[in-house]
Order: sequence, then structure tokens, then C-alpha cells
Amino acid sequence: MGLRIDPTLFELEYWKRFPIALTRRIPKELALMDIMGVIKGTASMETKFEPLSRESYCGKRWSLAPNFNTEERDTVYSLYERYERIKKKRGEIDDADRVMRVLRALENYTELREQVLGLLQEVYVDGIDSPRGLLHSSILTYNGYRSTRPATNRDRVASHSCSRPSRNSLWYLPN
Repeated sequence: MGLRIDPTLFELEYWKRFPIALTRRIPKELALMDIMGVIKGTASMETKFEPLSRESYCGKRWSLAPNFNTEERDTVYSLYERYERIKKKRGEIDDADRVMRVLRALENYTELREQVLGLLQEVYVDGIDSPRGLLHSSILTYNGYRSTRPATNRDRVASHSCSRPSRNSLWYLPN
């Protein structure tokens, strides 16, 4: 397996490989944010860990993907498709790929999932837009818990309706 792709590697090795017609009006930092946080970062058990389709990404409400307008999103999605092809050819992975591999393993191997979840007592979700936020969300969903509000040290927040955790929430899991 090749290198792990970070923002620097994305800029130095990937961005320059994209056609200028696609990159001309798209800031590379925001493109990477949308690729990782929206297109790939919204994958879940419900979507079988698949990234958003072009139609789903371009149709997102502005508040859910505010970096680009609809036309620009179409361009970003084209960048995403090229990024994935180059990444596969180079044998590299990004953080979202790593998270998806962990989630698929947890989904497919019950014993592993039980061992991992048995070790957790609490999970602090510090940013739901990152792939790690996706991992936190999925771990909590496996346990069937949802934070109803940010927790304090005295709160034990958990309910049995599943949803994505809110930003900066502390979740307490059963032992």
C-alpha cells in the first residue's frame, strides 16, 4: 500500500494532475474539504459505506455543502472522480478510505465489533465533518446510542434513537 494522502500530498501530487479547466476557479483546500467531508464523509451503514453520487452531491442543500454552488459542485465531483482514479493507480489511501475499511470490518466481523465496542466507555465527537466523525458516529450507531445534547462531566447522555452525533458531544457507552 502506498502513502497516506494528506492535504500537502493532495496539493503537490494530485492537484497538478487535474486539468486546468477543472481547477481554474476551484480552491484546492475547499475541494479537498468537500471530497473528504461531504462526498466521502457522508457514507454510512445506511449507504453501505458508499460515497455520494454526483446527483446527491450536486443536489445537497447549501447549508449541508456551503463551499460551492451547484455548477461548482459538478466540477468538484469531476475532480473527485479523477482523484479516486489517480489514488487507485498509485495504490494510496486517504483518511476516509481508512475509516471505511474499519467500518466494513466492524460490520462484517461480529466478534471484532464486540471486542472493539467492549473496550469503549465514552466517545468524544470533535468534528462530524471529518472522516473520524464518521467513525465515531458509526460506532455509536452500532451501539444504538444518540447524544441529545453536548454532555457535561455529570451528564450521562444516551437515548435509543440513532442519528449522527452533534459536534462536540461526549457520549457515554454502557460497559
